[in-house]
Amino acid sequence: MASNPLRLVPEVGSEGAVNVVLEPAELIEVGRLVALGQLVPRLVHEVSNPLSGIVGLAQLLQHELEAGTRAQHRLQLIERSGLELREILRALRSLASRDNGALAVVSLARIASETVELVRLTNAGGAVELLLAEPVDEGLVYARPGHLRQLLAALLADAVRAVSEGGTIWITVEREGGQLALSVADTRLGGPAEGGMPLLAAERIASLYGGELVRRPRPSGGGSLASVLLPAA
Repeated sequence: MASNPLRLVPEVGSEGAVNVVLEPAELIEVGRLVALGQLVPRLVHEVSNPLSGIVGLAQLLQHELEAGTRAQHRLQLIERSGLELREILRALRSLASRDNGALAVVSLARIASETVELVRLTNAGGAVELLLAEPVDEGLVYARPGHLRQLLAALLADAVRAVSEGGTIWITVEREGGQLALSVADTRLGGPAEGGMPLLAAERIASLYGGELVRRPRPSGGGSLASVLLPAA
């Protein structure tokens, strides 16, 4: 079956359009992601209102009960779960937002922390262990924060899918000369992944800011290492 060309027009960082040839299955995946991007903000809005009511009511009822009772403890669990769900919704709204933010100096370390926490909160990794290394510095780059969140989410989506039966994923932010490397390593079987929608998305976002995606085997222990190299601010 013939491939279908998809024409992508970068926002910043390069001139002209980029012609990308996608297979039919990949075009279907693009359509699914677009639909999800439109649905998530509405879903978050619809869920947030009743959730706020539940959390508020749980907090109010706790004050009407004697401290230390089983009923109060259960209300505390409801409140805690509601607050965790509110944080998940906030992160999803940010990730799915069409507003990627203005071009600015952004901390890769902060983006990594926020995005990894979202994956942990939603348990997207299942049996996968996520390890975020302590960065040496903030890792400042000039970019749109929304694009960087999407970039890391794409790298994590690829890694989680590859080790979904259990494994480890490492996320690091390191300085390499005049560049910063945002890397995701995993314990998948075989060598580094080739292609796929998540990696294609990460590669295109990196190219908007004069960066590149490098995929290679993990230096020790097997698995894959995907690094996005971006110019330091």
